[in-house]
Amino acid sequence: MPTNLSLCLIVKNEERLLGRCLRAFARIADEIILLDTGSTDGTIETANEFARQHGAVDLKIVRSQYFTPTTPPEEFHFAQARNECISYATRRWIMSVDADDVIGPRSLQRLRDLLTVPDFRLAAPDGERREAGQFNSFRFAYRSGRSEMMTLRLFRNGRGTRYRWAVHECATVDAPCGLCRDIAIEHRPLPGEDMLAKGEWYLALLQ
Repeated sequence: MPTNLSLCLIVKNEERLLGRCLRAFARIADEIILLDTGSTDGTIETANEFARQHGAVDLKIVRSQYFTPTTPPEEFHFAQARNECISYATRRWIMSVDADDVIGPRSLQRLRDLLTVPDFRLAAPDGERREAGQFNSFRFAYRSGRSEMMTLRLFRNGRGTRYRWAVHECATVDAPCGLCRDIAIEHRPLPGEDMLAKGEWYLALLQ
């Protein structure tokens, strides 16, 4: 059964991780929007190869009109890139993930239930059990190492949802979110990723 879901990713030089992410999430998406923000490695080729092998998935590869390989790192703006990416989505629901995110089989099935089963119920912020159809957006568990937080990842298309902030960008909605604690997105970066350099880049974006 179609999920009516657009999976949205912004990527740059993610050839080593992109295939894993696409394989994990493609089983739940009717459409994948991949916005490239200036890759100089094989990211685009990896995406094209995935599209050839998985013809049933509608994969759209778009080069950003704002960010290119020559854009200085300190001028990147995550929210602007996210908003550009979701502007190409055509399905009823939008889900935003990163190339170093994955999702397990149990969470994947729960997500499919959320999108396709009319009487799927979950806990609302006020503690009541409500049908999923009563919400326009949903927060999922986001696990990175030993930490976990609830982040807004899924929202209705065309309801004015926009991202804010250059780094640690956040989608803003004007209605209560459904809380899906049993749907978890796992952050799995490559071993040996230079977190110090990444942190320094983030600090530069905050200036």
